[in-house]
Amino acid sequence: MSRLYKELPQTVTVLGHVITVLQSPLGDMEGEFDPNTMTIHIDSTSTSAKKWRALVHEQVHAALELTGVAQALEECTGSAAVEEIIVRVMETLIIQMVQKQGKLMQGAWAGEPGASDI
Repeated sequence: MSRLYKELPQTVTVLGHVITVLQSPLGDMEGEFDPNTMTIHIDSTSTSAKKWRALVHEQVHAALELTGVAQALEECTGSAAVEEIIVRVMETLIIQMVQKQGKLMQGAWAGEPGASDI
């Protein structure tokens, strides 16, 4: 039985910043975050599962970029490779959390101050 995935959203909010999500053919990339335009580009030719994984991945990149962590990592290491390793670990962690605990967490913060920010 195949899994059904919802369509990707047109926007996501990362650390209070609204980011546009666009789908188009990207060739050898599955996704990319552009901090200049606050846009996440997702490869339209990918499967739904790969699109969602790429969206999570790019949101982690966005969070690191928006907080200055991406720049600090590159300055310290002279390479973007460390950031990519961190992003892949966080992407996997987030996906596993949502898959295994998503229904348990649903509504957990309802009515709490700041719940709409989560």
